[in-house]
Amino acid sequence: MTLATLNERFNFGIKLGIELEFYSSEKIEFFKELVSQHFGLIEGVAEERGDGQYEISTLPTDNISLLLNEINNFKSLVRGIADFSAKLRLDQPGSALHVHVSLHDKESQKNITRLEPKLRSFIVGGFCHLMRSSMLCFAPSIESYRRFQYYDKFTPRFINWGFEENKTNAVRVTYDTIEHRVAGADAVPSKVLGQIMRAIEYGICNEVVPKAPNFGESQYAEAFQDRLPLSYSEAIIHGGEHGCFEGVMCMNSVGIQNHAGDVGVGKCLCRH
Repeated sequence: MTLATLNERFNFGIKLGIELEFYSSEKIEFFKELVSQHFGLIEGVAEERGDGQYEISTLPTDNISLLLNEINNFKSLVRGIADFSAKLRLDQPGSALHVHVSLHDKESQKNITRLEPKLRSFIVGGFCHLMRSSMLCFAPSIESYRRFQYYDKFTPRFINWGFEENKTNAVRVTYDTIEHRVAGADAVPSKVLGQIMRAIEYGICNEVVPKAPNFGESQYAEAFQDRLPLSYSEAIIHGGEHGCFEGVMCMNSVGIQNHAGDVGVGKCLCRH
């Protein structure tokens, strides 16, 4: 499934953006110069919380091929001077691959995420419902789980969501985006986006309503939250929960109304 296929089925557009963290001994000016000279979709480079940790961020786009090309080309260009391990050093914050989802009016391209609380809720529900079974895409190796085992404040370990400045949750809803914060920097971007798109489709088609939002720091909510797999072997066990989405049918055939009262899905016949 492609984002273009997904967008054809709805009367609103979906755009994705990526934030990718990494470590390097180079100065930030080097990466800023590199981005300005060679990339159009990558809009910025910022220092992160770790010593020598940086983050590149992209503009939102519905051109997934371009998005993946820019991310992969950047990683290729800085190979040898940047490290995209999920947990490079145990005493430093881990590195993540965050995906931002936004809803847009197809004609004006205006961001309408805040105007679509129902659709936004369904997307969050889809993210949370399929999160545990998608962990092998978000954390693809044994080393990936060091990020969750030796976690810092902003590494999600529970299937939860919250609003605005609470970056301790797995999913963060802001004014104009829905941020999926689980994947590590060592994850394969194409596989991560594939799971993100499946979760969006699943949540909207099945009208999946998430649990109540978490307003406190996520690591203090252990007794009340569903935990993510914290090891590769545990992720393998949970990876079969939805059979890689095979045979999971959408339950709705009526559709969803957007803020203007228009039906977003005429008939849902998708398979995941």
